[in-house]
Amino acid sequence: MSPGGSTGGGAAALSAGMTFLEYGSDLVGSIRVPASFCGVYGLKPSAGIVPLSGFGPPGVPPTLTESAYMSSLGPLGRFAADLRTALRVTAGPEAPTAYTWALPRSRRTRLADFRVGYVLDHPGAPVSSEVGALLSDAVDALAATGATLAEGWPGGVEPVREAESFGVFLCPSNFTPAFPHDARPFDQRTILTPECERPYTDQPFWISHASLPGLPAVVEPVGRTPAGLPVGAQIVGPLYEDDTAITFAELLGDVVGGYERPPL
Repeated sequence: MSPGGSTGGGAAALSAGMTFLEYGSDLVGSIRVPASFCGVYGLKPSAGIVPLSGFGPPGVPPTLTESAYMSSLGPLGRFAADLRTALRVTAGPEAPTAYTWALPRSRRTRLADFRVGYVLDHPGAPVSSEVGALLSDAVDALAATGATLAEGWPGGVEPVREAESFGVFLCPSNFTPAFPHDARPFDQRTILTPECERPYTDQPFWISHASLPGLPAVVEPVGRTPAGLPVGAQIVGPLYEDDTAITFAELLGDVVGGYERPPL
């Protein structure tokens, strides 16, 4: 099975216990999709808080573009707390300045105090039954903690804008678990789900809602399919409140299981 995007190798090594922390880049889900496929935690930080220096080749800095704004460097770990530790070390000003940076504290410290919006499916990228079942179980477990839940996008409100009004917003990280590698050109690739064969290009739908406005998003493992493949939920937080999303993932992990060591 493919481990996902460009951070797939690091996510697989992390899951297998070959390292305790990894760092990757996320433009079109290349942290979040591998984290989901490999059963680990991954954070796409708020846009711009982790410097991009050293990620690309040396020389003249690239011209700022929309894709550069959406590209974030972030950590992957087997525990949500590892994401917080890594972010505190790597985020902040690129060069010494008169200003200091600190990770803002989470809005809440108990699941019962969170107001959580969630969407588990959408006709634009229907979620497969094996993924949907695990996400639904995670929401049920969350409801049992006393958290306030609000399902669906309100009419006339853009999903990205709505995510900013909740403490966090929970949604799929992908419509499918890991799938076999397909060497054909992108526009010819397909993904087989229990329901039907789907276009490979349907994958960016669920990760775009955090990428476009630069919001922080944590992927958290919420279980395994009947075939034993990990599935991750995506937790989108308010801009620059990365610790709110991390803290929520940390607390939710106590009720949905979190990282499970894969059979080796």
